Amino acid sequence: MRKWTGGVGADVACDFVGFPQVIAEGIEMLRSGGTYLEIGTISRGAKVELEPSLLVWGSKTIVGVIQYDPGTIPRALDFLVRNRVRWPFDRLISHTYPLENINQAFADSEWHAKETTSITRAALAP
Repeated sequence: MRKWTGGVGADVACDFVGFPQVIAEGIEMLRSGGTYLEIGTISRGAKVELEPSLLVWGSKTIVGVIQYDPGTIPRALDFLVRNRVRWPFDRLISHTYPLENINQAFADSEWHAKETTSITRAALAP
């Protein structure tokens, strides 16, 4: 992310999938003063190892959200589609699925009770 932003980092990073191991990586992607939005981890008991100085020295913020307006996700996806030319998502996303295959996307990316999955980051194609 820093390479693609000229070393600055992202203003906002988000977790929508609930895979706790991505939290530290997302915080690392932030610019100084950036915000990490945690929406995906809704199951209790998940743990993540985090170096607190990354928050302090970078003046970074973590915001947890449990409920949001249902129209937020379509607006966010529209934003990503409109700005694709400027952002090299193809290098970040390992798999894409059409909306009608969303159940297959969830099944393929599920890591619980599996050794591993080849999916690192997936997206629904508009």
